[in-house]
Amino acid sequence: MSRGQRALAPGVPAWQRAALLWWLVAGAMLVLAVAAPRAGAAAEPTAAEVAVTAIRTDQYPRVTARFTIEPAVGVPPPHLTLADVVLLEGATRAEPLEAYVVGREPTARVGTYEAVWISTAPVAAGESVVGKLVVARHNRGDLEAEYRYTRPLPRLAEGGSSAARQEMALPIVPRAIAQPPDVVYLGSVAGTLAGIAALAGMTAHLWRSRVRDKQERLEIWVGQSGPARAKANARAKARGSRGAPLSPLMLQLGKLGAKLVSTSQSSKLKRSLVHAGKGSPQEYQRFVATKAGLGLVCLIPGLWLLLGRAPVGTALLLSLCLGAVGFILPGIWLGRKIKSRQYKMRKALPDALDLMTIGVSAGLAFDGAISEIVNKWDNELSHEFAIMLGELRMGAGRRDALLNLADRTQVDEIQTMVGQLIQSEELGMSLSDTLVTLADQMRLRRRQHAEELAQKAAVKMLIPLVFLIFPALFIVILGPSISDMYKFMTQGPA
Repeated sequence: MSRGQRALAPGVPAWQRAALLWWLVAGAMLVLAVAAPRAGAAAEPTAAEVAVTAIRTDQYPRVTARFTIEPAVGVPPPHLTLADVVLLEGATRAEPLEAYVVGREPTARVGTYEAVWISTAPVAAGESVVGKLVVARHNRGDLEAEYRYTRPLPRLAEGGSSAARQEMALPIVPRAIAQPPDVVYLGSVAGTLAGIAALAGMTAHLWRSRVRDKQERLEIWVGQSGPARAKANARAKARGSRGAPLSPLMLQLGKLGAKLVSTSQSSKLKRSLVHAGKGSPQEYQRFVATKAGLGLVCLIPGLWLLLGRAPVGTALLLSLCLGAVGFILPGIWLGRKIKSRQYKMRKALPDALDLMTIGVSAGLAFDGAISEIVNKWDNELSHEFAIMLGELRMGAGRRDALLNLADRTQVDEIQTMVGQLIQSEELGMSLSDTLVTLADQMRLRRRQHAEELAQKAAVKMLIPLVFLIFPALFIVILGPSISDMYKFMTQGPA
């Protein structure tokens, strides 16, 4: 009888049989547990799970390796980071610059990836480089694969092929042939610059004269009339020097200008010169000479510039138009001069009436009050009063002298003053009361004139608003939509 049969024989105690069965079952379970694979454990990685398929060295030392991952269990990683890739080139470790998935995120068992690094392998050009690519996977082991590439030659890596070098060669540029300068164009530019410089100089001169007049007026009113009168006398002497004989050129131009001006225009021109404070015969000669000279200045250069660029008839016509413009410009200046002079007299008249009132109240005669204004002031109104005072001293009557004053100035306020002074003299009214009333009226008129100018300013602003500001606004607002509007009008709605 065997040992097992003896153990299971009826004579063996029951507790021994139960213990023996328990040991047999425990041993079988232990053998099964050791032999079966444990749940959750991954199979050991093999070299076939990662494989380097291509190495690109066209931008050496920048190297790009394309590799695939086919895990035995699960799916390939959806993405890689720089920390997941380790590159070993012999005993040197290369730091990866990029690591990414090629194409979309892998959904099959095989994923394609690329790694980029800067090679630092100490090998010569043309020799092979053997390296190892290691891909780390979290909690699932590392994948390794070897790769091999040949370091490219410097000629291929740096210079490229001969065809590429020919494409990169600079094209031959023909040498420019020197052309003769365009005299007409250069002359036009020089004339334009000279005109701008002349306008700038005239503007500076006018601004300086305005500032000087205001300073002298201020000096008169603050009690420093002595230096102001000295300056006024010096300028009066300078103006008197214009009575010197005219130069031959001015005489010839004056004769030419007098022939171009008709008799009726000549009388009107002389009267306008009187209103502008330039009523002497020499001033008339200078003015017509200026008209003729400016006409020739515009005619001859315009003809010289246009003959080479336009037909002869067109050049002559345009040159004559330019000459006519030059001939008319002094008349425009004279009109502005008259208006400016009348404005200055209208502005100074209330203050002059105040001084006349003070002088008459202090016991001076009308002529003495006018003399004080002439001695202390140096403006357009004082010049007219000086002429009137000279007429009175020459024996003319006060009525005639006042009427001549109104005729020379053509200022409404002065004409009103002359009318009331003549009426007060004929009726025997008090001169001081008349002057006080006139001063109040002149101030009221000056205020009304200023208000009128302020009301006209809003209307005058319409011109730059319509022709300068509105077009710019239309361009900015409607400019981007012009193409769409044109397509809609030509092609209809899209």
